[in-house]
Amino acid sequence: MDPANGVTGLEPATAVVTVLNPEEPGSIRSSFCNQVHFFTDPEDSRDWLAEHPAGQALPVTEAYALGRSLASTFAAEPANVPGNACGPTDCCC
Repeated sequence: MDPANGVTGLEPATAVVTVLNPEEPGSIRSSFCNQVHFFTDPEDSRDWLAEHPAGQALPVTEAYALGRSLASTFAAEPANVPGNACGPTDCCC
């Protein structure tokens, strides 16, 4: 992982990250950090997805981009998001 370049290596290459409701964030922690789970491949995520029908499995590179985007949004406008504690001196996750 490189902050400037994103995911630079992945083992196994088939790994996915499951997420819930990335389009409707309440806070970075409840919308992303507390909901992401790593699986070795999409097949391994099927049981989790069956228990969380609103979830989705994303390739790690897409999940990283989503997490960065959400963190940037919360950091830029922390007061506009209820329950958000993300700011220049606060921890998002």
